[in-house]
Amino acid sequence: LGPAVAWPEAARSVRRADLALSVARAHGGAELVVADEHMLDLLLARDEGLTEDLVRTRLAPLRELGPGPRRRLTETLRAWLDHAGEVRLVAEALHVHPQSVRYRVAQLRELFGPALDEPALRLELALAMRAAGRGEPWRGTFVRLP
Repeated sequence: LGPAVAWPEAARSVRRADLALSVARAHGGAELVVADEHMLDLLLARDEGLTEDLVRTRLAPLRELGPGPRRRLTETLRAWLDHAGEVRLVAEALHVHPQSVRYRVAQLRELFGPALDEPALRLELALAMRAAGRGEPWRGTFVRLP
């Protein structure tokens, strides 16, 4: 379902609805999709090559890790981004002690440098995580983590 628009804008609404439905179907989503509820996913779907490049470059530091550390630090990065770096909330989300979160975030800072503190780079990390399938509603959207 595309956004409600004035008649002259109907084609734009139909294009957005078509994109939402194709993305949802490609990733096992529902038949009825309200496009405006998934704007971020639609934005990422507009240029899959650019999205893949974003994931590859921004999440590259995770590629060098073994499977266990990669999983652990990926979960920590997702929770850290979701909870705006609030250690207590990240610890609750991950079911770990706050000191464990601090240790993991220190590891992430070693891997990602200023990207965790610079707003534009942090946004790119969040978008890359979403595109890599660590966000909702279409888990696994577009590309996989490195």
